[in-house]
Amino acid sequence: MRTSLPPVAGAARERVEIGVGAREVIRARAEVEAEDQAFVGAHALARLAENFEPAAYARARAAFRRHPQLYRLYERLLEAQGLAPAVAAAASSGVHERDHELARLRLEVSERRPERSYLILELKPGARSPRLLELLPPLDLLDAPEFVGLMPVLLPEPVDGRAQLVIDSDGPLARAFSEPRTRLRLAS
Repeated sequence: MRTSLPPVAGAARERVEIGVGAREVIRARAEVEAEDQAFVGAHALARLAENFEPAAYARARAAFRRHPQLYRLYERLLEAQGLAPAVAAAASSGVHERDHELARLRLEVSERRPERSYLILELKPGARSPRLLELLPPLDLLDAPEFVGLMPVLLPEPVDGRAQLVIDSDGPLARAFSEPRTRLRLAS
């Protein structure tokens, strides 16, 4: 049952929506196994959205698979922090470039070693340097074999507004980046 929101606007409405989301998490928490209960509270999701911790993220992915409503709430929390929308592109061709408010990112396969790709981040003028890249595949692909092991990536410090990662061309990061429905988050 969805609680209707009072007629408010702006930041007040966002607080009400997050409060409604927190109530949804509390209801969902009653259904979660004991091993997840220390993690899935609204405060824990908010902490995860703000501070990446590998062990907490691994537990979160397990909880997301069992309880899709938690994944949707996590996405809502990230939207408040500037989660970029999915890219409109043909699924067969894949995506090789993405635009975010902080940077433009592109994926280039190495000519000398095709098993390696370069994920290149170019900061936009005046943008702060992100330290974390997180790719969020759609819920229906969260358990897909090609995304097993997908974790947020700590980014190197940009030099002259540019940073580069060398990644496996067939690995989960490259696959998630190329999936048109994947959403992207850059966090400072």
